[in-house]
Amino acid sequence: PRSTLFPYTTLFRSHGAAWDYLRNTVLNANGPIPPTNGEKSTLIQNQFGADIGGPVLGSKLRERIFFFGDYEGFRRILRAAMQATVPTTSQAAGQFVDASGKAIPITNPYTKAVYANGIIPISALQATNLPGTATPQISSLSMTVLGLLPTGSLTSQTSGIGNNYTSFPLGTEDSDKGDARMDYNISPRMTTFARYSQRRFNALDPAPIPAPINSTAKGNINQDNKQLAAGFTFQLTTVSALDLRVGFSWNAGAQNPTSIGQPNLLVAAGEPNVPSDPSFASGLNTVTVTGFSQFGRNTQLPTVVNPFVYDPKVNYSWLKGHHSFKFGYEYLRQSSIVSNFKPIFGADTYSGKFSEGSAKAVGTDPSYAEAWNLADFIFGARSKYELSAHHVVEYNNRMNFFYGQDDWRMSRKLTLNMGLRYELATPPFETNNQLSNFNPATSPTGGLVVASGGSIFNRALVNQNNLDFAPRFGLAYSIDSKTVVRSAYGISYQQFLRAAVVNELAQNAPYSIDNVITQYAPGSKTSPEAVCTSLSAAPLSCFQPTQLGYVNNFLSLSNYSALSTTTTYDPARTPTTYVQSYQLSVQRQLPGRTFLDVAYVGNYGVHEEIVQDYNEALPNAAGGSLSLQARRRSEEHTSELQSLRHL
Repeated sequence: PRSTLFPYTTLFRSHGAAWDYLRNTVLNANGPIPPTNGEKSTLIQNQFGADIGGPVLGSKLRERIFFFGDYEGFRRILRAAMQATVPTTSQAAGQFVDASGKAIPITNPYTKAVYANGIIPISALQATNLPGTATPQISSLSMTVLGLLPTGSLTSQTSGIGNNYTSFPLGTEDSDKGDARMDYNISPRMTTFARYSQRRFNALDPAPIPAPINSTAKGNINQDNKQLAAGFTFQLTTVSALDLRVGFSWNAGAQNPTSIGQPNLLVAAGEPNVPSDPSFASGLNTVTVTGFSQFGRNTQLPTVVNPFVYDPKVNYSWLKGHHSFKFGYEYLRQSSIVSNFKPIFGADTYSGKFSEGSAKAVGTDPSYAEAWNLADFIFGARSKYELSAHHVVEYNNRMNFFYGQDDWRMSRKLTLNMGLRYELATPPFETNNQLSNFNPATSPTGGLVVASGGSIFNRALVNQNNLDFAPRFGLAYSIDSKTVVRSAYGISYQQFLRAAVVNELAQNAPYSIDNVITQYAPGSKTSPEAVCTSLSAAPLSCFQPTQLGYVNNFLSLSNYSALSTTTTYDPARTPTTYVQSYQLSVQRQLPGRTFLDVAYVGNYGVHEEIVQDYNEALPNAAGGSLSLQARRRSEEHTSELQSLRHL
């Protein structure tokens, strides 16, 4: 009924639906692998939602406005079995034996003292300083970490046994998404619509090793997506129409370690010059001891990617005889706030086996390598350490698309579809011009080229491609009343692809500093280095134990060297990746309401991007004796000069 008191009140004659789908552990069957310790993995999942839609009724509206709305929620709790390789109780106490119970000799990587009984005198060495320093020979951080590991809950206390720890950590996934749309028929020739969509997603990716150590997990994943779209269609004449569209998209995505908010173990251990910003520096940094599962956070964390997209377009359609023409233009503006420079809390690797000394492993027993690498960890004798500066950039792309097509019904049996698309897109540039690129023409003397204001090339350091034409062609031919042959060919461009940050020039100095130091302890069999005795030492001049943290101004340009970091190189003339797609199909109507469709579909990629080492050393000529570095294209850089090659 219509309201007589409120003639403009909207009433609804709508239709809707609601649903719910539930799974839980009690109803789940066991998988093909028997449950660990007889415990079934927990899985509780609920997916639910509703939608409603219909006309809006009113004395003045006359069913010209229609609405639609929907909501869907998802909840999941998962405790799946995860495994890790953790030091045994004896190993964590600095006592090492092989699989047969025989002592593994340990050599002090600083003094070369040998502990033939396989026992590191930790208490004594905690009171003994590194040569030339006031810092103990035992890493306080390492002893804290070993004390926090679940060494007493292992399935086996025998050394050399992998996956000796099983856990059922809590993983969660929650999402809510919904849409609201309104359509308005302004007149028989004009219609408009507006739509708003939103999605919220939160997940916890668990780690096999519990807090505060954690390991390898993606941590807390948070996404918030919002979209606003509107359109207007105007039928100009009986044979022509104008269609306008505009869309906005806001996305906020972040991954953070679960240790955020926990005490900073590096600061608590008294290590100098370590990151201390509580917004990202908390818990344990990334620690890799070869032979064991990773300790600490994932090196990729934290990560922030927040793109914004503005996308207006206009289409004009026109019918002329046997032709159906369509012409259009689309503009796409994308800006992405990105912070995925890693590792901003640092990463330490212990794989040098500096504690091996002159000892030899017995057979293929993995206990020996485990022992020597874990002993290095106890001593703080890291073979490699890395730290990146915390940095935020805003990437931008501007894209223009022009297109036209003609559907031509040449005869009763043959219809052709012909189209041409032209794309003009800028390469990525940064709002504050914080990009730099390697230039082969000026290397090794010129270093990196820094972006500046002005032209697109000055800002992006890569040329814009101006000849990206994409033709499309298709046909449909009726052989007889029951058989149709269809064929098509087209080109589609990929204007920009984030290739695992390899093609992101904001990764380079001087705006982003990532120092990677490979070093050798005083007791190393090859290239031994003296222990650093000053925090003012150059990073590559001496051996920096874990307990000495980082030298002063480690991430400053004065301590930057292209020989100890990864450099990204995008060739200035880079063709746009595109795909040629083609298909041929035959459709035949068979008796009994049956259709037979036989088709061949193909895709052929051109100028596809692959990551390559631009600075790979060439082999020596016959009888040659050039050093490894002298055989590289750029002697200023290591092999970590990453470039994208287009096939």
